[in-house]
Amino acid sequence: MILKKPYAFLIKNFKIIHIILSIMIFSIITMFGKISGFFSSYAKENIIGSLGLAAQYINNFLYILIIIIILFSLAMFLLMRRKEKPLLFYVLLFVYYLVLL
Repeated sequence: MILKKPYAFLIKNFKIIHIILSIMIFSIITMFGKISGFFSSYAKENIIGSLGLAAQYINNFLYILIIIIILFSLAMFLLMRRKEKPLLFYVLLFVYYLVLL
């Protein structure tokens, strides 16, 4: 069903898909907030040591979430382009998370 009529699937489950996408984006924002806080305190306190201390804030889950969002936005972009619908949001989402990765 999804492969035959992907646009119909997206319209039927539009809210659920975007709620899941929002949850993933929110979790990435909180993870990067912790990373930003670490580097901010690191710069203020002038800690001597390696930057390997930040490794506890960056894990594989973060990379997986970013890749899922990139793939989703790319798929939505291609689908919206095919259906000649507005696609600026998905282009910006794709570019932002590609740069973030």
